[in-house]
Amino acid sequence: MIYELRKKDYKNVMPLSNYYNIEIPAIISNCCSAKIYADSVTKPETAMIWTKDGSFFIGNADNNRFNECINGFIDSVIMPMSKSLNIEWLEICSVSEDWNNTIEKLFRSRNLGKSNQFVFRMKEPKNEITLNKLSDDIKLYPADRSFFQQPYINIKYFTDEILDYWDSLDDFINKGFGYFLTKDNYILSSCTLSYKYKNICALGVFTDKDHRRYGYAKHVVYEILKKCKENGLDPYWDCMEANTGSIALAESLGLKKDYTYTLYEF
Repeated sequence: MIYELRKKDYKNVMPLSNYYNIEIPAIISNCCSAKIYADSVTKPETAMIWTKDGSFFIGNADNNRFNECINGFIDSVIMPMSKSLNIEWLEICSVSEDWNNTIEKLFRSRNLGKSNQFVFRMKEPKNEITLNKLSDDIKLYPADRSFFQQPYINIKYFTDEILDYWDSLDDFINKGFGYFLTKDNYILSSCTLSYKYKNICALGVFTDKDHRRYGYAKHVVYEILKKCKENGLDPYWDCMEANTGSIALAESLGLKKDYTYTLYEF
């Protein structure tokens, strides 16, 4: 059997969270929007963490009690739930070589895609950062309650991205932070907190599709990194190996590649 855990029981999964990926303890600590499923509510040995942005398998990768049920559980519970949210695939962020092997065995009958994810961290701040000069009609705003009350034409795109990680906009406003770049009644780009565990902050960067390649994202990320430095926070940047633009942006701001893990999807 696989059981869905109530939020009050998430703490029972924390002993399984000894991995590099900070999303795992952040979710278990009830920081973010997610669901957790395990082979036991009180003494789990293996668990699946599901989010709109990707899933994780943690704990014992050779747990037959869990592994024999997971394909059926995905088909009967996870995929219908995902499709109801207009998510047509399942992404699995692997946390270890053991889980790489188990995932490839468990889902070998599916059309399993495989790629690399890079994590960037701030080893030491970059002394000189060059930013494009912005015109006077482009404004920078913090992601506070008053900002979300403004009638920006494309605000739904940006709030939807935030809600991939948070239970509600109120939850983000109360616990998160970020910056937006705007022009008139249009949002150009944003950088917001996706996950936080202790002093480690995972960042999400989004730019309106009609306003990319103008250097707008660099401005909002720069502000976030400055805030992190001022408050003793450790920025954490996660992107696909194929996303060369995101990699170039991270490196231009002084972030260095720190870790690589495998991403599966079907």
